[in-house]
Amino acid sequence: TEIYTLSLHDALPISTKMSGFGTVNQLAGCTLLHVDDSAFTGATNVTGGQLYAQSPGSLAHSVVTVSGGLLGGDGIVGGIIVNSGGTVQPGGDGLIGTLKVGGNVAFNSGSTFEVKTNTAGNSDKLAVSGTATLSGGTVSVLASGPLPAAMQYTILTATGGVSGQFDTAVTNFAFLQAVLGYDADDVFLTLSPNAVGFADVGIT
Repeated sequence: TEIYTLSLHDALPISTKMSGFGTVNQLAGCTLLHVDDSAFTGATNVTGGQLYAQSPGSLAHSVVTVSGGLLGGDGIVGGIIVNSGGTVQPGGDGLIGTLKVGGNVAFNSGSTFEVKTNTAGNSDKLAVSGTATLSGGTVSVLASGPLPAAMQYTILTATGGVSGQFDTAVTNFAFLQAVLGYDADDVFLTLSPNAVGFADVGIT
């Protein structure tokens, strides 16, 4: 069993397995975890840069606290706490995917859940084995392709249930509106054209 603190500043692929307990601090740059680090039982903190758990990358027994920077990937983490200034984006850079969470997820006020979508009906997703507690935050939608007439996506599912709501949802398209819906275990995103006309935003 090892006790250590690993502070990550620069672009770095981590291919050596971690085990034991201690702390991983993502401070800046981009770090790719693409091996099974489920034997690591310490805390993981993201305060800057990007930390990606890319399948088969696993931090299955580590709770990741995101207070700045970004947590992404399509691997698995033990739990997620997203504070003000922190962003979670499942999938990779430009790639749609599902980030799996073995425990609970909490989004706090000022946090961001960044979701990519396409017109084939695919979207990023958080698949949570525990509970999802939503105490505000913004869903930021990065849509691609032609505008759909209307399309619904499941962006979060929690086996243990969903409580609370996000504050708002925004999109990267001027003519697209994003509406969130909830049931006991899921968060849905519906994208459809808004009431803004081209002449409303055109200057010349």
